[in-house]
Amino acid sequence: MIQFGVMANTHPAAGTDLTQMVEEVIAEAQQAERCGFDSFFLTEHHQEPSGYLPSPLPLAAAIAARTSRIRIGTGIAILPLYHPTRLAEDCAVIDIISKGRLILGVGQGYQEGDFAAFGLKVSDRVSLFEEGIEILRRAWTEEKVYFVGKRYALRNVMVTPKPVQKPHPPIWVAALGDEPMKRAGRLGDALLADSFQLPERRTHRYYWRHGSYYQDIKKEEDLDLARISLERLILGSPNDCVERIQTWHREVGADYFLIRFRHPGGPAHPQVLEALELFGREVIPRFR
Repeated sequence: MIQFGVMANTHPAAGTDLTQMVEEVIAEAQQAERCGFDSFFLTEHHQEPSGYLPSPLPLAAAIAARTSRIRIGTGIAILPLYHPTRLAEDCAVIDIISKGRLILGVGQGYQEGDFAAFGLKVSDRVSLFEEGIEILRRAWTEEKVYFVGKRYALRNVMVTPKPVQKPHPPIWVAALGDEPMKRAGRLGDALLADSFQLPERRTHRYYWRHGSYYQDIKKEEDLDLARISLERLILGSPNDCVERIQTWHREVGADYFLIRFRHPGGPAHPQVLEALELFGREVIPRFR
């Protein structure tokens, strides 16, 4: 069965009322639950002048307290920026609040600004990431953790309470490229991929500006819709969306789709609620 989640927008346009934005994100999560979506995911970045909400976990807890069925995920938490013991504790509490609905999506991160804000180096991200995942799993399943690695040394550390989900909340690992995808397969419970990789690379201007990929394009204005192509977008009528989902499922085996219904530039909140309702009514039932 194919499942569907919403990837929320927590990256405001300039001048956005952040209090209102939080209220709208929570309302969109509630609407997604009513409309049959399986999950609602939150993002993370730091040092953005517009006020990109940097802390997905508190917002996940707020959504958990205002919903009853839909799963709440991080898409992604930048794992090297967290001490894994504290992250294990925070996630356990959210899993308790939600009665076992947390999905922890994690990634290595790639932006210098994210790491510099915490006095960390991007060059250390792989070891921080790998050790962090091991500590998370052990903290949730072992009574006491003893761990000595390159980045962390823990002796007689106890994480309580434990999460509701057993053995622990699923860990989805985000990855771009062959080697990171292999690492995700080794470390994670699922691969949190993107539609930029296969069948052919596509992209967004935001990620292009931060040097993540698609560097053969030298000018931002060249990233128009024709260059990006509709191949990587699930866009159009309900039938168009069904067709694109079937294609991705057939060609790369994707069985869980996280869809953005809102970007910093729009559409407006009322239109997002309408789009969620339409997708839930006309698209999701086709895959049940």
